[in-house]
Amino acid sequence: MVMERLGIFGVAEDPDGEQLPERIGATEIARVFDEEEVSLEEVKEAFYVFDRNCDSFVDARELRDVLRALGFADLSEPQCRDLIRAFDENGDGLIDFREFTKLVQRSFRQ
Repeated sequence: MVMERLGIFGVAEDPDGEQLPERIGATEIARVFDEEEVSLEEVKEAFYVFDRNCDSFVDARELRDVLRALGFADLSEPQCRDLIRAFDENGDGLIDFREFTKLVQRSFRQ
């Protein structure tokens, strides 16, 4: 639901047209969220899907890898840096949990 509200869609294929193995599918990510409201625990679960190295930040490479694995988009790392920049309030080039929470809250208010 969050990815849909953010307008991120796609197919799990690489540029050569081969099907990519999905570690986490759209169904699994959709289960993280209730239909109407998002709890703090659900936001934490979603954040740790993106924070693959568990350093409490989402960087451009993690964002690119997760979006690609989920089949939502095949963006380059520079494109992912641009996406992060749009939500990176402190300008460190990373999305921390507070910034991620605000992003999720905004997507559910729309």
